[in-house]
Amino acid sequence: MLKRILLLIAVCLLIFSPVVILAEGNDDVTTQIEEEKTPEAARKKDYTLYYAGAGILFAVAAAALVTRKKHDSFRLILDNVEDNEDGSYTVYLGYDNPTNEVIRFNEGEAGLRVLKGNAILLKKDNLNEFNKGNQKDVVVAVINKDSELEYYAGEEHIVIKGSELIRKEGEK
Repeated sequence: MLKRILLLIAVCLLIFSPVVILAEGNDDVTTQIEEEKTPEAARKKDYTLYYAGAGILFAVAAAALVTRKKHDSFRLILDNVEDNEDGSYTVYLGYDNPTNEVIRFNEGEAGLRVLKGNAILLKKDNLNEFNKGNQKDVVVAVINKDSELEYYAGEEHIVIKGSELIRKEGEK
């Protein structure tokens, strides 16, 4: 261990000794360095970084618009509610897909759930594929005042509460 320390000290002395000698040798001669301008090379401006930045910004904006249009334009619709005069209601559900393509959802991402009470399904089309255009009567169900029905597809959903469908006497 002692040998290594001595060797390290010897190496440090050898490295720093020329620096001390050179620094001591120029005491009597002082040179004034004048400030000069550094010449600039004539070069063409490079706009590659600007073009790349503009391209990335355009791509992000286009992706945001396409994503927003696809998700914001599709919506589920409560078409109609009919009072059956026996305390139950017939509910007609549809959707509006103004895009020019069929929107598909994976199993479990779109459908119909009875949250509370009972419901009788009179009609239920395929709820994983939503064709273009305004589609009415995709789901027709009968519910009562104690029922809650959820119609969902992706981020969109409608909850129909039977208790909110009850009309006060005299209302049409």
